[in-house]
Amino acid sequence: MAIRLLQSAVVANYDVTAANKFHAGDGLMLDTVNLNNTVCLSATVSSAALFAGFALGDHNTTSNTLIQNDPVGSTILSPDGSTFTSYALGFYVGAARRIGDWQDEDVAVVANLTDTSPLPRRGIGCLRQNGSQFITDRYTVGTAITTATPLYVVASATLDTGGKLTDTSAGNGVVLARCDQFDSVVGLVYATVVNA
Repeated sequence: MAIRLLQSAVVANYDVTAANKFHAGDGLMLDTVNLNNTVCLSATVSSAALFAGFALGDHNTTSNTLIQNDPVGSTILSPDGSTFTSYALGFYVGAARRIGDWQDEDVAVVANLTDTSPLPRRGIGCLRQNGSQFITDRYTVGTAITTATPLYVVASATLDTGGKLTDTSAGNGVVLARCDQFDSVVGLVYATVVNA
């Protein structure tokens, strides 16, 4: 899935284990079991201090998408890519090509010579600074997402729903973002990071 950075002064970098799966745009949290040095799919983020940020890259080989700009307004498609829906200018979502070799390659201790862990790790950039703005197609609507709606991160270990933005507070911890605009035609949420 996809994220497009609109504005941010800081991008945080964290280690992630090769076995951990998530999509670009997913909300991630620090893994307290592994000394806060890795990032895992979100469980309930009960404290903003545990929030690592929104992933700026995919860590999965399937269902990856890309948010592209369309300044002419002639290629806006439905979220599934099947139907032409609008002449509006702006952003739209399309399938992303990914090289599988960059995903979870079984590398043993070549990136960090002092790391004796058997689990290969790679870095992931995370958007977490308050005021940072981004667009994502990783969301799920509970009741209604509109301008100024507080957004939470879905607390689930499943790849289909875990880490997505939602307007539902029940069981999903603290507010981590605010909706700036919801474009249901092309399936995108424009959001600002808050409370990180």
